[in-house]
Amino acid sequence: MSREDLDDFFNAWHFIMDHPMFRDDEGLDNPHIDIFVAKVNPITGEVDDDKSLNTKTEVWLECGPHISHAQLVKDGDEAAEHYPFGTPSHDTDLDCGAETYEQAIVILAKAIFDKYGDYDPDLIDPRLLKHAKDLDDIFIDYQEGNKKLPFE
Repeated sequence: MSREDLDDFFNAWHFIMDHPMFRDDEGLDNPHIDIFVAKVNPITGEVDDDKSLNTKTEVWLECGPHISHAQLVKDGDEAAEHYPFGTPSHDTDLDCGAETYEQAIVILAKAIFDKYGDYDPDLIDPRLLKHAKDLDDIFIDYQEGNKKLPFE
């Protein structure tokens, strides 16, 4: 996918939802996006102490890549014992906002693309194979050329 493709809300949404940066330790997509609706001063674009000046509504988004349990342990994070499958994180480089949810999603998708790159949506994460109810479905997709295996 190109960065320009992300101008479309549908493309941006699916790019985010399927991005490998959100995969948990089991290989499952586990996006965690915090959504805030705020009033800001339209002149400064910031929340003003004088609340009467905050008249413009914005949608703010925050997210970050999934941090694996192994990384939590390696970092000596005490939370590791509570998160056996890892945990979402907050990457402030991805913080964004816009007048609408759709615009904010497009901005977020582009920020993820710029920092974490593109990915091949047809590549099967090998960790998912153990979750497949019917492995035949995966291999049918593979044989029909709809999917690629990571060990090819």
